[in-house]
Amino acid sequence: LVSIVSQAALLQNLYIRRNPELTDNGLKWVGAKCPRLKEISVCECPQITNHGIEFLVERLNVNLNYLSMAKCFLVTDRAIKYIVLHCPKLRYLNIRGLNQLSDKSMEYLSRCRRLRSLDISKCYLITDAGIITVALQCGALRRLSLRGCSKLTDISLLTLANCCPLLQHLNIQECCFSVDAYKKFIYACH
Repeated sequence: LVSIVSQAALLQNLYIRRNPELTDNGLKWVGAKCPRLKEISVCECPQITNHGIEFLVERLNVNLNYLSMAKCFLVTDRAIKYIVLHCPKLRYLNIRGLNQLSDKSMEYLSRCRRLRSLDISKCYLITDAGIITVALQCGALRRLSLRGCSKLTDISLLTLANCCPLLQHLNIQECCFSVDAYKKFIYACH
């Protein structure tokens, strides 16, 4: 990675997925040597922590509009706060499977008015309160995945229907919404 990145100052998109060897130091190197990155994916890199994400987004801040860090299990609410503070152009965020994230992360993300796509699948601590906060503030969302968010109730689905009129893709697999809520959601979307 070091040899590739050190020669890639003009790189705008970088996808490093399923790499158990990638550490925070590797992310620091990427942030330092690739200042023009607009998109980065570090999905399923289990050694990545808040520290690496924070350093990366601090370096890329204004340019970064796409960040995917699904299944980086050591990342917590603290990193989400840092991302929101440093990435005003963020439009796509995949935090699927970050099971330490809570409604606090949703509160932070509600400040990302440019957010168009959010994947919080299998973030088991997220509740209706978090989804309502995001729905009320991020009405421009077009894609949202809630797959496996088992603490959500009908109120989340109904709030999304009323507050996110641009929503085009909604993944609610493995969620326990009532048939009545589905019907109301579909009716509200017409």
